[in-house]
Amino acid sequence: MKVQDILFDEIAEKNKALLRKLKSEIKEDEWILCLGAGVSIGAGLPNWYGLLARITARLLPLEMQGVSTEAEVDRVYYDSLQNYCEKLPFDKEFLEKFDEAFRGTNKNMFNSINVMEAAEYIQNSLYPLVAMRDEKSGHGAGQKEQRKLHWYMNHLIQEACEIDITVDSDNKALQKSTLGAVAGLMKSDHDELIHNAITYNYDNLLEAYLRNISGCKAEEVHSMVKSDFLKDFGDRTGWNIYHVHGRIPVIDHEKEPMSDHVILTESDYYLEEQMTYSWTNILQSYALVRSRLMFIGFSGTDYNFRRIIKYVSRETCKRHYIFFLVDDIAETVFKSELKPESDIEKCIQEMNEPGDSKYAFEKIFMNYLIHAQTVYWKHYGMDVIWSSRKSLAEDLNSLH
Repeated sequence: MKVQDILFDEIAEKNKALLRKLKSEIKEDEWILCLGAGVSIGAGLPNWYGLLARITARLLPLEMQGVSTEAEVDRVYYDSLQNYCEKLPFDKEFLEKFDEAFRGTNKNMFNSINVMEAAEYIQNSLYPLVAMRDEKSGHGAGQKEQRKLHWYMNHLIQEACEIDITVDSDNKALQKSTLGAVAGLMKSDHDELIHNAITYNYDNLLEAYLRNISGCKAEEVHSMVKSDFLKDFGDRTGWNIYHVHGRIPVIDHEKEPMSDHVILTESDYYLEEQMTYSWTNILQSYALVRSRLMFIGFSGTDYNFRRIIKYVSRETCKRHYIFFLVDDIAETVFKSELKPESDIEKCIQEMNEPGDSKYAFEKIFMNYLIHAQTVYWKHYGMDVIWSSRKSLAEDLNSLH
């Protein structure tokens, strides 16, 4: 999908001009990359819903065994589940579906549920495994139990994120991905534009890329979580990646260890919001005041993104940039037309046939939504550049 196939001609030209403007400004100021899930998804990791679906599939066998708990409402569930499973013939079809769930093929399981709420389901399922006390007794989890809970949660995420990927110069697909383009903004063969990145992803793919493909010295790539010694912000003698929600390595041979805790569930986010002087909030606030930010891999509905933006002052003289994708808007608008015999590319092609009004309403509505989002985020100090999944890496590479 090409952006110019979606946008009106005049808007497409304005969009290109904004990309050129960013290119002219990128060497004039201090910049920090803010990286969302879209960066890692393009490299082969599951999205948030896919991740939670995989973790749930790993927990279901424990649920089926009837994990012990004192809570009566849970006891009814476990007893009912056990009674049902005892009568089941575990035939080939059932086992195949379970295996598919384990591998994440049912990634749409949580699509109708808030992603942070769904993460809370998983954490609640882990409570009995770490001998949590009954909440009705008025006692919270002890420090030892809390650490054990975090350990279980982190390892479940790591296991669910296991991917068959090699981060080396032979992996041409990875080099053409959004992750490759992001790493190129930090270190390419001919320039080093940006040295700092705030990432909301747990994985260490960017660190591995910088060391093994971009040619950065291993000791100059600093991967940081809140328990680490904080390098001078803006240091240009190396490359700094700040994992504000924690770190769970998916490339084992890299040197980064797993964090003690990651921020994933609804309660995690709300607790972090209330801690005005937490490492995560201070880092984000300092970055917004000190530098100009380039957001990549976020959707406008992303909770993390909206949480960051509330720190941006409308009166600040610094303007930040965000890359949004037209794909989601196009897929939503054309949803009713996507019958088995048609696809979105065919719809867009027919929409742009000269002298034909087919899908004219869809084109008008898509441009309305794109314009409305552009104006909305402009009020928050954000200039929006529209791209697509196919062209985002190319757009980022054009900034050199």
